[in-house]
Amino acid sequence: MKKLSIIIPAKNEEKRIARSLSNYASFFASREDLETEIIVCISESKDRTSQIVDEYVSKFPFIKKILSPYNLGKGGAVSLGFKSSTGDFVGFTDADGAISPSEFFKLFSFLEETPWLDGAIGSRTMGKTKMSTRRRVLSNVFNIYVKLFFNLPYRDTQCGAKVFRRKQALSISNKLSNTGWAFDVNTLLV
Repeated sequence: MKKLSIIIPAKNEEKRIARSLSNYASFFASREDLETEIIVCISESKDRTSQIVDEYVSKFPFIKKILSPYNLGKGGAVSLGFKSSTGDFVGFTDADGAISPSEFFKLFSFLEETPWLDGAIGSRTMGKTKMSTRRRVLSNVFNIYVKLFFNLPYRDTQCGAKVFRRKQALSISNKLSNTGWAFDVNTLLV
């Protein structure tokens, strides 16, 4: 049986993490055809994120928590999660729950069924993700710059849903040079 590791980076996410964990835990607990681990990497949170995650860790044995007292940035938290994962496939999603578990599962399924690919990335513009008009415009402008400067052909480099084969996930975590806001682009370049 294949194993999927899902990394959720979190910093000061007390208002959103419970809904995300509840949705992901419920969806993946019901999948008998797939072993799943969810690793929440908490980076220098100053709110109740850690305590809320603890409640889910006690209810669901496949949820784990990694706590860092330092600000790792989103990329640093994802990288730490990649290194701590045990899945054949390793991916990450944002704590805001913008990408539903069923959409995330589609990424995993696509990658599993396509053995010649190393990774699959989501796109907020093609899925059912809700984005404000302002955010959608900024995202589109940013992606135009990324295409021009880095020659990356992806529609939405900033989408917080990406899945990789284990070997590639570990390679990415060892080669990242940016753990801040440009982390997603750095991941795709690596």
